[in-house]
Amino acid sequence: DLPLDGSAVDVGPNDFTITTNGGGTFVADRNLRAASALSLNGANQNIVIPYDARLFPDEFTWSGWFNFKQLNEVTTLWSTGNGSSDGWHGGGFEFRGYDLCYVDYTGSGYNAIISVSLTNFVANQWCQIVVTRTTNSAEIFVNGVEVASQTGLTPYAKPHFTPMSLGANNGNSGGFYLFCPVTLGTVHIYNRALVSSEVNSLYTNEVTGLVP
Repeated sequence: DLPLDGSAVDVGPNDFTITTNGGGTFVADRNLRAASALSLNGANQNIVIPYDARLFPDEFTWSGWFNFKQLNEVTTLWSTGNGSSDGWHGGGFEFRGYDLCYVDYTGSGYNAIISVSLTNFVANQWCQIVVTRTTNSAEIFVNGVEVASQTGLTPYAKPHFTPMSLGANNGNSGGFYLFCPVTLGTVHIYNRALVSSEVNSLYTNEVTGLVP
């Protein structure tokens, strides 16, 4: 769990190491609490969680609050795996200029490919995005409402080497690219796939400032 309340520290049970690559600026969050969100410049800043197998359970939920400065550029919001040492492993969220796309892989090719229309987002306004992944399905929620899903999937291929990155893509030879100009609020990583009622409750609680 990353509350991003003035520091980038995991307060969850796993105590993951968190690095703010390139820095970032702590600003007011969606509830106007000072220094409670992290603004990334879209040029050379992202959050990095070094590789740890516990980041990649068989089923998972990623949840975060985001305030996008721009929507129609090609950037990466959330990345695991890369194109070389962890090729066709992991997955993540990327803006393709015309949508936000969640992808993950089989180990040799694409597995989930889920497109979310940019009409679900407004630049410079906060939104909560959640992806839930079971062994055979994936769902995307925006502000507690399911907006896209895919069934008939196989288990995703887990990375073995590369970190998890928020705000940029993992480079094939190390480093990062496709930086996203975004302000990050509360981020959660769950080791199970939340059901839709749980996602809705998470949104309802967090939108009013309650800690889940």
